[in-house]
Amino acid sequence: MGESFGYLQFAILLGVLMAYMVLAAQFESFVHPFTVLLAMPLSFIGAFGALLLTGKTLNINSYIGLILLMDW
Repeated sequence: MGESFGYLQFAILLGVLMAYMVLAAQFESFVHPFTVLLAMPLSFIGAFGALLLTGKTLNINSYIGLILLMDW
């Protein structure tokens, strides 16, 4: 289980890097993608709040959902 979460954390890191690279190519700037990427922690707060409200735990399925939320 710990090994799986390690791989998922690596996938999140790669997702953030990929999102930055795509946004940098679209905006043709190295600074402007940070304004979009700074909204990501707000989406994580909402996702963790939804998990808390529904009484669900942070498991593999919810971790994959967070990865998809980040790359949306």
